[in-house]
Amino acid sequence: MAIDLLKLQKKLGYDVDTGGMCYGIAYMAIQAIIRDDLAAYISRIEYLEKTLSQHNNNEDAAINEIVEKINVAYEKRKNKQNLDCDEIKLLDILNWLDGVQIYHNYNNLLYGGQNYKNATNFFSANTNQNEKENRKIFVIAKELNILTKELIDDIFDKIDNSKEPIAFSLSTPDHIISIGKSSNYKPIYLINHDIHKHILNERSLYSEVFCAFKYSMRIALSIFRYSYQEENISIKYVTNNLDKDDLCNLLCLALQDGYVEAIKVYIEGISNLSGINKQQLLAAKKKNDGAPGLCLALQNGHAEAIKAYIEGIFNIPGIDKQQLLAAKRKDGTPGLFMALQNGHAEAIKVYIEGISNLSGINKQQLLAAKRKDGTPGLYIALQNGHVEAIKIYIDAISNLGGIDKQELLAAKIPDGTPGLYVALYNGHAEAIKVYIEAISNFPGIDKQELLAAKMSDGTPGLCLALQNGHAEAIKVYIEEISNFPGIDKQELLAAKMPDGTPGLFMALQNGHAEAIKVYIEAIFNLPGINKQQLLTPKMSDGTPGLFIALQNGHAEAIKIYIEGISNLSGINKQQLLTPKMSDGTPGLFMALQNGHAEAIKVYIEGISNFPGIDKQQLLAAKRKDGTPGLCLALQNGHVEAIKIYIDAISNLGGIDKQELLAAKIPDGTPGLYVALYNGHAEAIKVYIDAISNLSGIDKQQLLAAKKQNGTPGLFMALQKGHAEAIKAYIEGISNFSGIDKQQLLAAKNQRGTPALCMALYNGHAEAIKVYIEGIFNLPGINRRELLAAKMPDGTPGLHIALQQGHSQAVKTYREMISKLKILSNGLPGFLL
Repeated sequence: MAIDLLKLQKKLGYDVDTGGMCYGIAYMAIQAIIRDDLAAYISRIEYLEKTLSQHNNNEDAAINEIVEKINVAYEKRKNKQNLDCDEIKLLDILNWLDGVQIYHNYNNLLYGGQNYKNATNFFSANTNQNEKENRKIFVIAKELNILTKELIDDIFDKIDNSKEPIAFSLSTPDHIISIGKSSNYKPIYLINHDIHKHILNERSLYSEVFCAFKYSMRIALSIFRYSYQEENISIKYVTNNLDKDDLCNLLCLALQDGYVEAIKVYIEGISNLSGINKQQLLAAKKKNDGAPGLCLALQNGHAEAIKAYIEGIFNIPGIDKQQLLAAKRKDGTPGLFMALQNGHAEAIKVYIEGISNLSGINKQQLLAAKRKDGTPGLYIALQNGHVEAIKIYIDAISNLGGIDKQELLAAKIPDGTPGLYVALYNGHAEAIKVYIEAISNFPGIDKQELLAAKMSDGTPGLCLALQNGHAEAIKVYIEEISNFPGIDKQELLAAKMPDGTPGLFMALQNGHAEAIKVYIEAIFNLPGINKQQLLTPKMSDGTPGLFIALQNGHAEAIKIYIEGISNLSGINKQQLLTPKMSDGTPGLFMALQNGHAEAIKVYIEGISNFPGIDKQQLLAAKRKDGTPGLCLALQNGHVEAIKIYIDAISNLGGIDKQELLAAKIPDGTPGLYVALYNGHAEAIKVYIDAISNLSGIDKQQLLAAKKQNGTPGLFMALQKGHAEAIKAYIEGISNFSGIDKQQLLAAKNQRGTPALCMALYNGHAEAIKVYIEGIFNLPGINRRELLAAKMPDGTPGLHIALQQGHSQAVKTYREMISKLKILSNGLPGFLL
């Protein structure tokens, strides 16, 4: 009993098409035959069969075990662990199933009469045909015939007599099997799905083929012969002793596989029949799903076959040509839709040319090529980015009369979304380019509507391209519309959503730097547009895009935007570079509040060389209440943002650095005070380090960090017990010269109470410890005075700690001064 390969693949996470996976299996078998690897191929199947038998033919249990073991082996290989024989076999099975998937996905390329060797190049580009494992595979013969014993005997003889690897595929529109042998004296095998049969003679081959095609009599077959030696392809097709059903079935296969001369013969044969339903025969539908032969030819891109078919039915009377040319599948999908979906440009061309001179047909309906849900074929071609197909389609309809070209070119799905919209959404740049070029010379169409490419809610396609960051798509769109006359370029380039949000805003919001760059470059030299408006993309509430980019920290987008506008003339750069919310909050404020260091850096670097702008105002980045951005960075402890900001402004000229570094809120409270109050040790450290080498600033004032009432920041840190903040502060100022360290370390409030006194009062033992440690080795200070920490009335801080009962604080204080041997002779003995 064979295991269900489709179920196994599904369990392994593959996408499974039950209607066509046999093609992948057949091609992998052909590859194994030609490359003399059939034994390995069969061993995989036998391994799966053995596992199934071990589970008493319980398929689910067997598949679960195989999948679990494959996953374990896969992880071991990924981690470069040694694999046992079974694990190697399991990973070989996984590779085999990968191949099945690839061959199946490329079925149109492989079996559609395109170029078979291109697909086998996917597995190997080696051109040394003597290396069996790397051989390319060529189709050397094609044949259409009816399944008979004589046909199968002939195939057996060809295989049996061959001294070189040889393989055949036998297919109907619904199924395919492979037969062959790897070389002389090797056994002949037939591969049918997950079954392999050793063929001993003509009789056994006929029996197995007959079984594979469900014992159908007079079945039409398409037969391909394969070799690793390239030859001119020979083509044969049966013409004798055919009844009407044979003609119909053979015509279906001929259209599917592109047998041009056979199509002509079979159509002629049908046309000469009398007293029968020629419509049904000419439709040449597949038995299992009812797909007409013309649909298959369009789906597979057989241009000459399509041409021969249309010419063949042209003069046949009494048939419904509209129905035949629509070539709809059972689900209502027309053949032209399939050609557009698969990008078969030449097929599209000959189809449209073929119907152009036919009378009595609805060309609008045929050319719209809508599937059952109303989606037109051109929409799908634009969605998939089939450049040549789009170009050919538009060129082909350009000279046709009596059709609604606006509707065809809009290619809208039922919800009103046009094809160009989806191309912009998906970023298919070349598709966008050829579409716009193709419609540029069309008379009598509304180009503004087509180029806007709006959804039913009014969202234009360019907006989505900017939102998704499709830089190349944006570039070609703007370049292509730049020379269009009679269109409103301002509206197209603004690309506003229904709520008024422009496309460039979306690019800035999402940080799509390359998209922003190409947009600005593309509009740079366009005349007759309001660049100021386009470059200040605002939401309906007035929030600019650059504000959002700063708020979200999109550094590269900010950099690109500022560089982009730097060389533009005739715009108000101050306005562009001061992106504020409606409440007046600037973008740089938000970047500092949120700690977006890189964004801060590129913004300041970007504006540094701009002439004619108020840099002081931009760098202060004050919200409406006057709070500067640096204050918020210090309040929130955004270390890297603080460092980057101070470093960035350090070399700028023409600005008041003292004011910027003080970063005072309206009541006069400086930013460093807030950092000390909140205990942000790292923020304090980088702030002090950053200002240490700055010249032309009052460092004493900045380091004191006093509120308007005179309370210093260090006072608050000791009062609240922020030990790490105190440590960082004292270490930070220790190497400063030209400052009054005694005053800074005393950190007295407006009443004269020193900060250490408050730490003792509140019992902050750890704060007391790091303070005493911090001042121990500082030269040029009066340690006795600092450690006494007396209140204005002369009461020492330690006395207050004792009064408050802070035993741990007292203990820490005594231990520290004892350990460090300071003040031992200066305080009453009972305190020691």
